[in-house]
Amino acid sequence: MTSEREEIFFMPSSGSNLATGSTSTIDGSLTCKKRKLTSIVWNEFEKVIIDGQDYAICKHCKSKLKADSKNGTKHLHVHLDRCIKRRNVDIKQQFLTIERKGYGKVQIGGFAFDQDISREKLARPIILHEYPLSIVDHADFRDFASSLQPLFKMISRNTIKDDIMKIYEFEKGKMSSYLEKLETRMTITIDMWTSNQKKGYMAITVYYIDESWLLHHHIVRLWGQLWNTLSVWGDEQDGLFVSNMGSSGVNFSALRIKKGPTTQCVCLVDALGNHTMRPCLSSVVKIQADELTKEDFKGVKWLVMRYGIYNLEVIHAVIQMAKEEGIFVSLDLTSFELVRNFRGPLLKLLQSGDIDLCFANEDETRELLRDDENASPEAALEFLAKHCQWAVVALGYNRCLAKCGREMVRVPAIRKAKTTDAIRAGDLFAGGFLYGLVKGLSLEECC
Repeated sequence: MTSEREEIFFMPSSGSNLATGSTSTIDGSLTCKKRKLTSIVWNEFEKVIIDGQDYAICKHCKSKLKADSKNGTKHLHVHLDRCIKRRNVDIKQQFLTIERKGYGKVQIGGFAFDQDISREKLARPIILHEYPLSIVDHADFRDFASSLQPLFKMISRNTIKDDIMKIYEFEKGKMSSYLEKLETRMTITIDMWTSNQKKGYMAITVYYIDESWLLHHHIVRLWGQLWNTLSVWGDEQDGLFVSNMGSSGVNFSALRIKKGPTTQCVCLVDALGNHTMRPCLSSVVKIQADELTKEDFKGVKWLVMRYGIYNLEVIHAVIQMAKEEGIFVSLDLTSFELVRNFRGPLLKLLQSGDIDLCFANEDETRELLRDDENASPEAALEFLAKHCQWAVVALGYNRCLAKCGREMVRVPAIRKAKTTDAIRAGDLFAGGFLYGLVKGLSLEECC
């Protein structure tokens, strides 16, 4: 019957009918239905009263634990974590419902398979670890992927290439949008690094501190947009270059004009006039070794080159032709990053004896002799002079060292001059030195 307080009384049958959310006695006495048990742990326990005491019976191992309200349910959770029979449930007894959600999408129980998501997951490790695109064609790799997820349809190398480019464009847009909205100042560094395939790259890294005073840095691969901000010339400047050089009397009879982007360059100058200048040659149009002929060297006295890893084949071909025509060869080490990252090919080039004149600055010589404990500008000069007829080491505002045979000179810098722009000062110095050699000036006068 029902009382005024809506309490429900019942008489259970002999034995005990255990029911979640209600209590009964095993001796058949009357009891009342209490409030519903809300903890998730009661899905795996039965609550009963034995001799007036509340107990929880594990549905898996039938263990009996106290279930007074004052004890809480923490000890019940601990028991479930340790219950051996609960952990050894036969997976064959669990059935999963399979539902197709459209093309390339399948939901199995609580897990949903998506072909597009799996393709993106495949593309990202290829990007991160520089795996070859042909990995998707390897039979063993296909078998491995199929064993993990039979529903995944392996794609071709062209498709994975398209997926990688989509990721690149997405990340590029996201980074550009974020940097445009960034209100803090940024610092940009330029570094040379080598990939797993032993290919050299120039990386531009952006550093900044956000509004929470956390330091962040990102490698910027948005070459085009960054050049538009920092470059000193672009693709439309090639005509201006030819016009200005032509007005100075430069002979362009051997000039090659090819379609494609011209060299782009980053030039950074601080308030004190310190600067760094780095050209990017990775995507520009280049002359090939088979395009050169001996006709290009007629009337030439000096072949002037800058060391670059991107055109080693051309460098060797040009040097060979120059030597066959009796032409002197001059080599500028270009930058300490190139010497640091590609020192091996440079040493072979110098030790070949084909370089007649070598220009280097202090940073470049330090990288060139980094294995020598007694490395110094003077030691570097001796090393270069051992392999070249002329060796020149420029020390900036301090002095210049030069050696030819047994003659060595130290020429101090002009202290009275006021420096307003030091960009390409090294190139101007090399040009002046070569002019002095052509005119027959002494070694000291050339400096």
